[in-house]
Amino acid sequence: MQANPVATGTLLQNRYRLVGIGSQGVFGQTYLARDQLQENELCVLKEFLPVESDPESLQTLWHRFNQGAAILYSLQQAQLPSQQALLLQGNRFFWVREYIEGKSYGVLLEERREVGQAFSELEILELIGQVLPVLHYLHGRGVVHRNVTPDSLILRETDGLPVLVNFGLVYELVAQLQLHPVMPDDAIGEWGYAPPEQVAGNPCPASDLFALAVTVVVLLAGKTPEELYDPETQIFDWESQVSVSSGLKQLLWQMLSVDPQKRPASALVVMQAIQPLLARSLQTRQIVQKQVVVPPPEREPETRPRKPRQQPRTAQRGKPRSAGADLAASMLLGMGMTLLFAVIGWRVVTTGFSLPFLKKTPETTATSPSPSAPPLIPEQAEQPVGQPTGAATPAPAASPTAGTDALRDRRRTLGIDYNFFTRLVDEQFYEKYPQLRSQPLSDEAQQASLKNEWNAIATSLMDRLEKLSPATRGKLGSYSRADYQRWLTELGETGETSKTLDPVADAQFYQLFPEMQGKTLTPKTFGQVWYAIAEDQMASLRSRTNTTAPRPTSAQ
Repeated sequence: MQANPVATGTLLQNRYRLVGIGSQGVFGQTYLARDQLQENELCVLKEFLPVESDPESLQTLWHRFNQGAAILYSLQQAQLPSQQALLLQGNRFFWVREYIEGKSYGVLLEERREVGQAFSELEILELIGQVLPVLHYLHGRGVVHRNVTPDSLILRETDGLPVLVNFGLVYELVAQLQLHPVMPDDAIGEWGYAPPEQVAGNPCPASDLFALAVTVVVLLAGKTPEELYDPETQIFDWESQVSVSSGLKQLLWQMLSVDPQKRPASALVVMQAIQPLLARSLQTRQIVQKQVVVPPPEREPETRPRKPRQQPRTAQRGKPRSAGADLAASMLLGMGMTLLFAVIGWRVVTTGFSLPFLKKTPETTATSPSPSAPPLIPEQAEQPVGQPTGAATPAPAASPTAGTDALRDRRRTLGIDYNFFTRLVDEQFYEKYPQLRSQPLSDEAQQASLKNEWNAIATSLMDRLEKLSPATRGKLGSYSRADYQRWLTELGETGETSKTLDPVADAQFYQLFPEMQGKTLTPKTFGQVWYAIAEDQMASLRSRTNTTAPRPTSAQ
């Protein structure tokens, strides 16, 4: 089924303004849009043209898709697109996700192939180390990506990290429900990257490890899977095409095993395997960088060593990049911390944690949308701005119906994390309008009214968050139970709650948010505010302790 692309400038659901038209693929047309309910942030829309066209059938398909994709709406990981939702406009569906500023590794490879180059072993080891924590997080949530390819990995410009997009689950649902006229085989995965068990309809975590290995081989050799595949042996003939260490070759062959049981047991196992390989590769580069090139006698002597070829950025978002002699140590530490945070994040999401005075509740209780509806205000990562986190610059005043731009500027001035604040406002918004979780909005007047209501809730919450200290405001969204346990240790208390800290933190919290009395605090939203207040109270307790403590007497 072919249809003319939607014209640039079209406003979908009184929210998404199309600003560009992208490629036309098997699964439909791609567009670039600005989300007017999300500070005009850029997002990507993939258009589907369902076989069914009557309104009742379309509503049924919309609900069935959202039930199948509900797990995707709850994913929260820094290297995954955070904005995901399905829209129904007329007889067209649009899948929305966050726009990632950067180039895919498929594009990067094509650029290198044009000049006769491919990726080096060190670049590949760095890439593997940065992708594995994402896969570890997904597999911990019971999600298999099913579509790990160079085109599904985007090198994000803001921090140099790869972002994993294009979930295979979305395409599988599109094919099953016939949201677009595609063959079922189109949803299995891209040829060469999908392992046999995935082709047979039984994807597992090891399937993503196979696809990652194929991606790595393609980037190393600078050739497509079709170019590397030997039909006689029915394996990828890549080893003769690349020059890498024996350790990396052995690991890749294991990941490329036809039998998933013979592949590494998990992403964590692969991470442990590449750490010594990366250490040796970094050490080798350090030695090369320190070598001074001696010119031939007949030429004028060089006074400086040659500048080594620059490697891709690998620093974490918000952290300065190391250089010189500290590069190897800092990169290994960064990889270890990335994995550590992934493990911690996985445990938090799968087991949940509780505030000291409340029952244990999963993190997704109030922040995740219901299975039948995507969020009205979906989460997305924000581009960093010049305002330092936690800066004490006075915030501009805002009226109860402040516009989107005013809210954005005020939030940035206060140093409040974008994702945290969006979740916080969404929680109160949906508590007031629970029916919107399963109700698509098509009336423009209703959309405008709800947008004003969302902004009013955001303004009210921001007025109260402004009363926190700049330091704790800047940490909203990053607190965990470990912070509370550290405060208990500092106070010399044991158990689940603090007799010293809880009463004073409770008093200030419920003074700011009286409507939360008797309610369970969701750890990622109002629980974060409680922790921020508790940390401010800890600073006050420390100050009083230092003031009242007896001073040591001088020696006689």
